[in-house]
Amino acid sequence: MPNFLVGSARFGILVTAVLAASLPLAAEDSPNTIKPQRPKFYDARPQEATGWVTIDKTTFWPLCYEALEQTETVRALIGSEDKEQLADELDKCAAWLNLAASAAMTRGEAGVVPIASECVYVADRIRSGKVNVEPAEIQQLMTLCLLGIAKSHLIRAEDVEQSSPVRDATPKSKNTNTAAVREAEKEIAEARYQANEAKYIYVTEQLRRHIFVSQTYLQAAVDDGGLQVEPKLLSDEFTAKPLTKDTSLDEAVELVDSLRTLHERLFDTVETQRRNLAKTLGISDDDIQ
Repeated sequence: MPNFLVGSARFGILVTAVLAASLPLAAEDSPNTIKPQRPKFYDARPQEATGWVTIDKTTFWPLCYEALEQTETVRALIGSEDKEQLADELDKCAAWLNLAASAAMTRGEAGVVPIASECVYVADRIRSGKVNVEPAEIQQLMTLCLLGIAKSHLIRAEDVEQSSPVRDATPKSKNTNTAAVREAEKEIAEARYQANEAKYIYVTEQLRRHIFVSQTYLQAAVDDGGLQVEPKLLSDEFTAKPLTKDTSLDEAVELVDSLRTLHERLFDTVETQRRNLAKTLGISDDDIQ
């Protein structure tokens, strides 16, 4: 399982979405409101490494909806008198977008970073008080943020490498005359196959998660931003059920083809919607790449 090791003295990339208790409660945020229950992801903790901060890829899964909730916080503040708070929350949106772009290793080439820059630009305009920022512009920007995060997950899904495990019948030892050696070779080959099988199921689960989360962000863009997309793209037929240690290799292999097809269609839709909305907000083609 891949880990990222970051020197503790330089560790400063963890961004937290602070939903301060002092925030004025909007109507939809009242204590009696039932918020959507989104699936949570749990994985084994990585082992500690003395002198380092260990960031396993699975560490980020519990944070996967924080950016979405941050856009909801901004939307709730639109029209309020607290302009400084609104600007601060827009800055947090920018932080989540930059983190998503970094995790997806876009190198600024996927149009996610320019959305973050736009959030900072709008926040600065609000703080200055010299330019009136229309509520509709902020609403559209939040929808664009959702599309940017959705795309970052689709990029990460695209990078998931899979190859079906194959049993290796070729002896590794030149001396296979004894039954003991032959039996040992068989055990080694079987252990290698089982390890590759477990890896295939694991990476298929990572693929499923990224696509599922991208669907969640796209659904929010539809619900909160009024986008129109093909309903089948938001169906969880292939993404709702997690793969576990009890999932068979045949089940995983069968699922992959459906996930890859869904991924391709989602990517095309998200990218088209992102480009169109970016242009509406005045972000040039050179900026959105």
